[in-house]
Amino acid sequence: MCIRRFSAPARVACFVLIPVFFAGCGSLAGRREENRIPEIGAIDPRQPKELEMVSLPPYVVEPPDEIEISIRPSVLDLPTTSSLVVQPDGTIDLGFAGDVYVSNLPLDQVEIKIGQHLEKMAAAEGQPLTKRPRVSVRLVNGSQSKTFFVLGTVTTQGKFPCTGNETVLEAILGA
Repeated sequence: MCIRRFSAPARVACFVLIPVFFAGCGSLAGRREENRIPEIGAIDPRQPKELEMVSLPPYVVEPPDEIEISIRPSVLDLPTTSSLVVQPDGTIDLGFAGDVYVSNLPLDQVEIKIGQHLEKMAAAEGQPLTKRPRVSVRLVNGSQSKTFFVLGTVTTQGKFPCTGNETVLEAILGA
């Protein structure tokens, strides 16, 4: 009934433009899906969930972590067990045996690197090695180099140690 009020050219234009308009909306929705533009309220299945936590990758040593090093048999008159702090430049000081760069290495690679360094130093000093030195490295202080910050409207703002399994929700509620 409403269409009879319009002139014939206006009715034709209306019938032509309405399908074009709806076709344009459909192509816009298709483009949105292609680009994966999230819409407000849509759930993204690729986002991690609170109950889908997994184990962490190997711990990586960084300054100012404290590590305990055990060496068997003792090489170059080093103590069999010593606790050392990773210096800001990423090295640990083995005294007369020299410095070893250990930053950004997992603990098992730190053991290998210290063992290789001790073998080179013993060869340079002319000390014969009856056995290859066995090195064990253990993290003493937890993870002092790994921290996160909580700011905003929470109970406690500040810097907190990262144990590795925190989620954003746990960080906000625990702060």
